[in-house]
Amino acid sequence: MYYFIRHYDIFRALLLISATAFNETFLWMIYQLAIYPRLLSPLRHLPEPKSSRFFTGESFNIFITPSMTTTRKWINETPNDGLIRFRTLWGVDSLMVTSPELLGELLISKAYDYTKRPWLAKVLALVLGNGIIFAEGAEHKRQRKHLIPPFAYSRIKELYPLFWKQTCDATAILSSVVQDQKPIQINDWASRLTLDIIGEAGMGQSFQAVSKPTDNELYGAYATVFKQSPKQQARQIVRRLVRDFFSSRLPYFEQWFPLDPNNPAVRSIRLIRRLTREIIASGKASIDPLAAGGGRQQARIDVINAAVGSQAFSEEELVNQMMTFLLAGHESTASALTMACYYFCKHPEVQDKLRAEIRATLPSPSSSSTIDAARIRSQPYLMAVVEEVMRIAPAVPISGRVAVTDTWIGKNQFVPKGTTVILASAAINTSKELWGPDALEFKPERWLNGTIPKSPFANMTFLHGPRSCMGEDFARGVFACVVAAWVGRFEMEFEDPDYKPVFAPATLNIRLEGGMGIKLRPIDGW
Repeated sequence: MYYFIRHYDIFRALLLISATAFNETFLWMIYQLAIYPRLLSPLRHLPEPKSSRFFTGESFNIFITPSMTTTRKWINETPNDGLIRFRTLWGVDSLMVTSPELLGELLISKAYDYTKRPWLAKVLALVLGNGIIFAEGAEHKRQRKHLIPPFAYSRIKELYPLFWKQTCDATAILSSVVQDQKPIQINDWASRLTLDIIGEAGMGQSFQAVSKPTDNELYGAYATVFKQSPKQQARQIVRRLVRDFFSSRLPYFEQWFPLDPNNPAVRSIRLIRRLTREIIASGKASIDPLAAGGGRQQARIDVINAAVGSQAFSEEELVNQMMTFLLAGHESTASALTMACYYFCKHPEVQDKLRAEIRATLPSPSSSSTIDAARIRSQPYLMAVVEEVMRIAPAVPISGRVAVTDTWIGKNQFVPKGTTVILASAAINTSKELWGPDALEFKPERWLNGTIPKSPFANMTFLHGPRSCMGEDFARGVFACVVAAWVGRFEMEFEDPDYKPVFAPATLNIRLEGGMGIKLRPIDGW
C-alpha cells in the first residue's frame, strides 16, 4: 500500500506540474498573441498589412515568398505615414520604414541605435568573416575610416581601363560561344565575368573564371557557396543557429560536434579564405621593399593594394575585408547584370536606343582602344539605364536592423529595444508615392527628364550614411562597362518568348530560380 501511495503522490505532483506548465504556456500565448499586440504594444496604432495571420503574422510572406514582392505590396497597398507595423511568429512586433524623412533619421542621426540582426550576422560571418558588414559601434567606425580611401571615386576611376579590358576579353569569348545561336545561362556568364573583374581590379589577380570555368578552383568554390538552393541555405542557417544555441550552454559542444570538414560549403569557404590570404601576402610583397627583394616594385592599382598600404588592418582583418568584397561585391553585381539582361529582352526598344548611343561614341570591344571613367559616364542613356536597373531591381532587396536600445523615430513613435526594423530597398525604390504611378515600370527616361524624387533616401539601392555600401562606385563602374560592351555587340532575346521571372525566396541577393536562358546574336559593324 505504501508503494502505491508513494507513486500516486509522485504521479499527482507530475500531473500538477504539467498542468501548471500547460496553463502558463496557454496564458503566455494569449498574452503574446492577443493582449500585448492589441492593448499594450507601443506600435499598436500603426497600420498593418491585411495579410497577417494570427499565429505566424507575416513570417510566411517574409521568409517563404520573395521579400521583394511582399514589401512592394505592403508599401503600395497599406496607407501609412512612414511606418508600417508587421508581426512575425508569435506576434513579435517589427517595423518597415517607408518615408525618406524617417529613413534619413534611422540611417544618419540614429545609425548606431540599430545593429545588424544578430542571428543573420552569425550565419553570414561563417562565409564573410567579421569584416566591415558586421562590425558595430567604434569598431565599425575604425574599419570604415580606413576602408573609405580605397573605395573613393578618385581611386576607382583609375580602374575603369581594367574594367573595360576584362569586359572586352570576356565579350570576345562570348562572341565565339554564341555563333551557333545556342541559348546561354546569362546569370552564369555574369557571375564569372564579375568575378574576373573583381579579381583583376580589386585584388590584382587573374581568376580566369570566364576562360577556364570548368577547371577553375576559385569559381568552383564560389558556385558551391552561392548556388545552393533556398532549402539548402535554410538548412545551413538552422544548423548554425542550433550549434550556437547549444555551444553557449555546453562548453565542450564545439569539440564534441565540430563542423563537418567534408561539407562542400565548409570546404569551399576554407579554400576561398586560403586563396585570399595568399593574395594578401602577394599584395604586401608588392609594396614592402624587403619582401620585394630589396627594391620597391611597381605598385599595383587595385583595392587590396590600397588597403594593405594603409597598415590599419591585421592579416586576419584583411582576409575578412577581402572576403566581404569578393563574395558580396561579386554576387550583387552579377545579380544586377542578370536583371539588366532581363529588361533588355523585355524591352528591345531600350536595347536599340542604347546600342545606337554606344556604337556612335565608344570603341568596339574588339579594338585595342581603352576607355576611361569620364568617357563611360558621359553617355547619358547608358547611365540612365544603369540607374534604372539598379533602382527597379536592387541587388539586396531587403536588409534588417535591430534596436539595441529604447529609442524614438519620427516625432513621437517609441521603438522598444529588440524591435526589428527592415529597410526594404526594393519597396522604397518602387513606391508609387515617391516615384509616381509608373514606379514599377522600367523607364530609363525618368533619369533624363527630371522626374526622379529629389530626396536621396527615395533610392535605397546602396543605402546611405555610415552603413552605406562603400563599393557603390566600383559596382556602378563595372556594371556600366559590361552593359556598354554587351548591348553594343549583341542583340538579346529570351530563350523562351513567354519567360516569366521566378525569384527565389529568403535570399540576400535577387536570384532567379532556374537561372535565365537568353539568345545572343552578334551584330556586325562595331
